[in-house]
Amino acid sequence: MIECCQRYIDWIHKAEWVIAGESKDTKTDQFSQRLPSLATDLHFECVLRFSPCLGLPRPMSFGWMRAWDQESHRHFWFKVSDARQTTDQSSEAAERSRRWTNVKFVLGLSKHTNSKFFLLRPSLTWDSDALPVTTWRVQELVSCGTRLGTRSDTDDARSINIQIEKAINQRLSNRAALDIPSPLSDLLGNVPCADLRRLFLTRCFMNFSGFKLTDLDGVCEFPAGLAVVEFKRKDMTSGNDAWEHIRISKNQSIIKQYKKLWEKLPQEANSRDDVRNAFRSDSDWRRLPGRGIGLDGSHLTTVRLCNEAGIKYHYVVWLHGKTQPQDLLDEHLQARHAQTLLLLTVNGDDDFDRTTFTNADDSGAWDKNVRYQLVIPEGRFERLELPLFPESAGT
Repeated sequence: MIECCQRYIDWIHKAEWVIAGESKDTKTDQFSQRLPSLATDLHFECVLRFSPCLGLPRPMSFGWMRAWDQESHRHFWFKVSDARQTTDQSSEAAERSRRWTNVKFVLGLSKHTNSKFFLLRPSLTWDSDALPVTTWRVQELVSCGTRLGTRSDTDDARSINIQIEKAINQRLSNRAALDIPSPLSDLLGNVPCADLRRLFLTRCFMNFSGFKLTDLDGVCEFPAGLAVVEFKRKDMTSGNDAWEHIRISKNQSIIKQYKKLWEKLPQEANSRDDVRNAFRSDSDWRRLPGRGIGLDGSHLTTVRLCNEAGIKYHYVVWLHGKTQPQDLLDEHLQARHAQTLLLLTVNGDDDFDRTTFTNADDSGAWDKNVRYQLVIPEGRFERLELPLFPESAGT
């Protein structure tokens, strides 16, 4: 069992290893920027979300992702069926609750957004050289009144099945001979094998499927209705690189207006000064100092779609952006120090007041892509101080 778990840990690291030249944006061999967050995301799923202070429903569905399909001009939503947490297998009732949450999530979005939904059922075997080989059964979810049906014979389901199975297994084969470190081994060493398998398959789909995916950290149901939960470990923005556009109309979607304005700004930049100069050269932009938390474009789209469908968007921020996960978490994924959290139910356009950006200078990314974000002022969040070792399902 220990050897099996270590194999998953090694391949989770290989799945996060970026090989130079594998895509147009990768120039050097290195770990992806997402690697450290795998540990803190597991901390949220296995420990933090159970804290009574957060008030989150206990049954929570994981494994949801979204992508924009340019050909059909639709949002594609994917649910990896293997994405379950051993910490929440407590009862059949909890499993039924999750399934019913997923049904209502799909039905709500399908009525109010231009979307299609797909259930992914992956399986995994190991060949004689200990190379993982994945098989993906893709089913399109179709509404049948108040219930959902599945179809494997639709054109989209068949096409996606062929695309992702070929792409994922090719990328895994490319990594077979890698001899790389496993910096998260100590943090993942006590994670159940079933969850390591789930994490590995989910990261394979996220990184290698060919879709530009945005993940959802959790979907749950409060008494008042459905909610998406987004968890981030971040620093507060200082406001020195935050800008307001003076011609933004309060009578139109602020999110849509800013995303349109981003298209006119640099999409690649060698330094922060390149982006700053673009703001300074346009008199319609003015600097708007102040502390806040950013949310990037892909997540803003999720906010907008959820709002259109009447689904809440709960933003949970752990204020510890620059620290390595080994300094924050112990080998059981428990916090080493008291935690400062910011909580907000994002209601849409009214919560954002300016834009900011990150690029290669400060993110350590291997390309020159600029990521624009909208900023939520610090004052809109509820601040929560958690003492050392919050209550969890495992204690």
